[in-house]
Amino acid sequence: MKNLLRRTFGAAALSLLFVGTASAQLPTSVDIDLVPGTTVNTLDVRLRANGSSFNLVVSNLVFTVRWATTAPQTLGLGTSAWCPATTLAFPLGAATGTVSSGGFDYQTYSMVATQQIGQPQLNGGCGPNGQSLPAATWLTVFTTPVSASTTCTTFQIVTNETYTNANNANFFVSLGGTARTGVIEPTSACVNNTSCGTTIPTATSNSPLCQGATLNLSATAANGGNTMTYYWVGPNGFTSTLQNPTITNVTPAMSGVYTVTAAINGGCQNFSRNVTVTVVDATVGGPQSICTLGTTLPLGGNAVPSGYTGTWSIVTGGVTGTFTDPNDPNATFTHLTGNGPITLRWTISGGPCPTETADVVLTLTAGPTVTCPGNSSVCVTAPSFPLTGGSPEFGTLYG
Repeated sequence: MKNLLRRTFGAAALSLLFVGTASAQLPTSVDIDLVPGTTVNTLDVRLRANGSSFNLVVSNLVFTVRWATTAPQTLGLGTSAWCPATTLAFPLGAATGTVSSGGFDYQTYSMVATQQIGQPQLNGGCGPNGQSLPAATWLTVFTTPVSASTTCTTFQIVTNETYTNANNANFFVSLGGTARTGVIEPTSACVNNTSCGTTIPTATSNSPLCQGATLNLSATAANGGNTMTYYWVGPNGFTSTLQNPTITNVTPAMSGVYTVTAAINGGCQNFSRNVTVTVVDATVGGPQSICTLGTTLPLGGNAVPSGYTGTWSIVTGGVTGTFTDPNDPNATFTHLTGNGPITLRWTISGGPCPTETADVVLTLTAGPTVTCPGNSSVCVTAPSFPLTGGSPEFGTLYG
């Protein structure tokens, strides 16, 4: 009972009351999120109703904020412009209640019902106009100050941990007496952005590369004196936790986008950047079949790296045709003379790497040859007459 009273009266009391009809449909759940506040050294708590809006009584709300015990910061009681203090369910308690456990500090905030005891319920509370939770919209319902914010520290709303399980401090929402607890957004919040360092990292490489060369990836970020961690992901299953990783003996399969994420203090303020790596190679689309004197679909050559030239050519002798643009990777080809199959070649050359080529094979399909017998004589009065002979045997006759 003592712990319950301390939870109710000692922790910051969020008072959330709404105006509406008892027949309103409840949201399927209510999610919660913790983000940096709009003012310096504050944290904002946001709620989001799922499924439908809500404007009745929030019967109960409990959430717990966690941060490292070694950090100097402390959390205050906070305020709610969305639900002003004059309509709090209970008076605010003392600015205490932080508990240390397992290397973390925990502070639990809770409210019960949404009307200050003894006040008339003229409109349901929470200000002269009442308040609501609009569907599918994040709404800031509470702001707490952070004191002694001299270092970069990560704050998170947590649930189902040893401490929260043992102290009835898991995230919980009740709407009109019905549990509607949703999920906690997998984000973290940090205060003192100057201390954290907010420069987004730059990502560079020594691309383009010849096949068999070594790829050098590099990332830089202003860390404000804090410890930085880096995490790279890329094509062909590549991952690395080095700031400047290398990959030896590169192949065309290693071409693509590499992403580096820089994290300050193990998760506070994560920033990502991409860098595109090209291992010089020539690739084309698959084989095609066209009619004699017909035109292909786009041939599907790969993009030409900077400093190189790409060119289409006809390899098969005795064949002529035209390209819409011989330097366009996605050019089309129109057949003019000669028999198939036809081989078209995409060549990438002109840079420091060896020339690379890839071929597209075209199959020519001849159009039908139509023959018919000589002229026949028929009487004008004949009701019908047969058409015999001719090829192809199947098709549509026009005349």
